[in-house]
Amino acid sequence: MNDFLPDIWRLQANSDVDGLCQALTNADATIRKKAAAALRALGAFSAIAALETALDRESDPETRSTILAALSILQQEKERKDLNPQETMEMLVLRTIDPEIQRLIDDINGTDNLKAIRAAQILGDKSAKEAVEPMVMRFNSPKTPITVRLALAEALLKLESAPVEVALLGALRSPEWQVRRNSAAILGQLRASWAVEP
Repeated sequence: MNDFLPDIWRLQANSDVDGLCQALTNADATIRKKAAAALRALGAFSAIAALETALDRESDPETRSTILAALSILQQEKERKDLNPQETMEMLVLRTIDPEIQRLIDDINGTDNLKAIRAAQILGDKSAKEAVEPMVMRFNSPKTPITVRLALAEALLKLESAPVEVALLGALRSPEWQVRRNSAAILGQLRASWAVEP
């Protein structure tokens, strides 16, 4: 396996399917998982064979499930394309990411925490659904600072695409005290320390 750590977001932004297929052989399971998700997001039918090969040798359960999901979606889209080529072309046009949104996604994945927080707020306000996957991946990263996770959580709530922990954060605002209490208890059990920030 390859030990080089590729920039998955950059490869995805450049629609570098070959680079992403190469990343499926990386020694780091997180890189392999991100590469599979990026190939799925790009609708890269040409990567189906590489994903099948990667699935055969994948031992990490989370990465396997990401590869399986990518394969399933790409195979469905390929069948749809074979039945109606025009419809798929329209979907691909719709999937093109606006450069401003891409810049904000890059900020979310950057090292400047203040920029990441501001980018999350703007993406939430813009209802930028194409930013959901990068935001969820950054949110789930244990290296993401608490303040950034909280901003991502708020944005994902606005986009109605929140992972369970984020949905529980939204439930903390419920007018019913029982809902707030139960949400707080579950967040405590999940050790969601990022949810403690005011």
